[in-house]
Order: sequence, then C-alpha cells, then structure tokens
Amino acid sequence: MDLDSWHLLEYFHLNRGVRVLVHRERINDSGFYIGRTAARQAGTTAKDYARDLAEEFFQKHPHLCADKQRWLLVVWRLDRKNDQQRDKVCEVRGTSGQAPPETELAGPALAGGTPP
Repeated sequence: MDLDSWHLLEYFHLNRGVRVLVHRERINDSGFYIGRTAARQAGTTAKDYARDLAEEFFQKHPHLCADKQRWLLVVWRLDRKNDQQRDKVCEVRGTSGQAPPETELAGPALAGGTPP
C-alpha cells in the first residue's frame, strides 16, 4: 500500500487582479485530510491546514512578502503515476503583514471569495 500523499503548493501575489506566481513546492503530507472532528465535519480541515502552511512559509521567506500584500495559496493533489496536478484541494487567500493574518478561506469554486 502506497502511503505517499504528494501535493503541489503554489503561492501567488495578487497584483491588480493578476495572479503572479512567486513559489511552487511539492510536499508529501497528509495533513490536509487529518484534523479535529469538528473541522472535518465542517469541511475546513484542508483550508485550515493550508492557511497554517502559508503562514509558516511567509515567516520563513519574509523577503517574498511585502506588508499589506494580498496573496493566494493553491493546493493541488498530485497524481501518483505521473506527478501531474490531479485535483484542487483548496485555496487560501490573505493579506500579509498582519498579526494574525486576515484570511478568507475559499474552496475550489472560490465561493463567497473576493475576485483576485
């Protein structure tokens, strides 16, 4: 049984309605699917985990993130056979330089989200 859970994380700056790709990384992590019962029932486990990863990323790479800059993290599940993007897991939007960062969590369709 293959226990790998490969994902692609794409970090974008949102600049006047345009997504500008800043960084991409592959991770082998099942944290998008594991969480507290309440989070799983509410369907927010993946979004909460992605937000935590984004906050950690910008703490590690502050040079990529100007104050009050809008950003977007898109999480893709990768196909095990050919490492291609298979399914969008979630999207997380936020504004940098705020403690704690204000985030607007949106699913694959960006329901209720603000246009980039």
